[in-house]
Amino acid sequence: MALELKKVNIRANRLGEAVNSQALVEGEIALEGGAEAIARMLCISGRLVVGGVEALQDKVNMEGSVVFSLLYVGEQSGQVEGLEAACGFTHSVELAGLKAGGQVLVSGSVQDVQSEVVDGTVIRVRAIAELNCQPQTQQTYAVVSAVEGLPGLEVKQEQLTPGWILGTANETTTLRDEVTLPSRNLPIGKLLKSWGDASVTEITAMAGAVRMRGDVQLSLLYRCQDPAEPLQEAAMTLPFEYDLALPDSFMGLQTEGRADVQDLKVTAQFDEDGEMRVLQVECLLQMRTNVWATQDLEVLQDAYAPNQELEVSEQQITLSRPAVEQQATQLLKESLPLPEGMPNIGRISFLQATPCITDWAVTDQGLEVQGILTCGVLYESDQEEGGIEGFNSETPFSIELTLPERLEGEVDVSAAVDQSFGTVLSPTEMEGRFTLRFTVASYPETQVGAVDNIVHQGPSSQQGSGIVVAFVRTGDTLWSIARRYGVSLQSVLKLNPQLDPENLQPGDRVLLYRQFEPAAPTASDAAR
Repeated sequence: MALELKKVNIRANRLGEAVNSQALVEGEIALEGGAEAIARMLCISGRLVVGGVEALQDKVNMEGSVVFSLLYVGEQSGQVEGLEAACGFTHSVELAGLKAGGQVLVSGSVQDVQSEVVDGTVIRVRAIAELNCQPQTQQTYAVVSAVEGLPGLEVKQEQLTPGWILGTANETTTLRDEVTLPSRNLPIGKLLKSWGDASVTEITAMAGAVRMRGDVQLSLLYRCQDPAEPLQEAAMTLPFEYDLALPDSFMGLQTEGRADVQDLKVTAQFDEDGEMRVLQVECLLQMRTNVWATQDLEVLQDAYAPNQELEVSEQQITLSRPAVEQQATQLLKESLPLPEGMPNIGRISFLQATPCITDWAVTDQGLEVQGILTCGVLYESDQEEGGIEGFNSETPFSIELTLPERLEGEVDVSAAVDQSFGTVLSPTEMEGRFTLRFTVASYPETQVGAVDNIVHQGPSSQQGSGIVVAFVRTGDTLWSIARRYGVSLQSVLKLNPQLDPENLQPGDRVLLYRQFEPAAPTASDAAR
């Protein structure tokens, strides 16, 4: 009777090796008609927006932009002005093994942001976009789940629950809201700068959609009419809820997702008291979600048959699970000395920091993260005529993060600054204290062996029978001992009731009875 193998297909998502790459982004920004010419630059920052990702064979093409935010002093008024403009870029990265149309996880940040005033109305800008690209593929493994047709066959089975991405959605939506400036803030004279950070707090797979809820943390810098308080910051929270269309069959499945601010427009309006405290907000959000499916399967990890010759082949398969996301906060203190030749510090007016992660390594306690903190500072000088001064600084940092759960598989790290606070240490130096929030996503994978084919080569050529005393080796199990000597597992258990199968110790004695079937008679035997 021929062997009958029953097979199952196991699907799994695999993350390939991440590739880090840099893209130089540069261009020229012209002031709008009627805008006041630039007397001097104060500080500049950049924000990365990845717009499109196209997966080709062994390569990924990306397009995006760096949104430059500049603060400067107007030539005529001598007041602080703000300007925001984007410079686009395209970039390609070689990713070995990537298939056309596949998925690529892209994350990144901006460093080395620079500006140069060309003629008072044109600013030349440049920045380095740090890009992390990681291919994501789906593999299918055909493995044996059951065998029929050979009496006495011993099989070792394993219960598995593989997971794979069943569906994805990637959409943009515009969040529109009207908010009022907090009462503790002075009325707005002129908006100078706005920025936002989105976070997802809840994801639910429903009938026909995946619902994502979260918040956008909106921050503002504006000019006031009060000469004693020329600049102020404000912070507000905007909730959002959005449904990404997906099939009804996904309801109740496990989901993961994220939201990113692609564009932000804030305009100030007068309230009923004639004060500029009402804000109209338009925020373009990029929403992404993955829906995971799982399946309970039983597969063969090994097989043998007493008195029979079997050729058993196996393959290593990789089981994947949804990303595990953890967060950690860390206080970072940095000295910010004035660049040479700048007026002494009277009072700090504005301090903003942007982290750029350059490397990380998994440790026993969590994660060691290295990066660069880019700071933009505005301050009032201590001179009689006062005036706002500004500068940028870049400081490398290295932080050891302690995480509640152990990291498994590939890791992706992002960072944001939740709070910034500056203290004047001396007329030429200040200290910045920054609360950094790190989001660490790990993609767990498990390697297991599974039988993919069995070939019956006929009866064993061994003859005779006898009692054998075997000694347990390091790493042995009752299964490995029974397989090594070609006896049934049941017979080993029957002859050794004193053994604890879950607690074998090296040197333990195991009694075995090996009984071989007589070999088939040959022609010479028949002649006798």
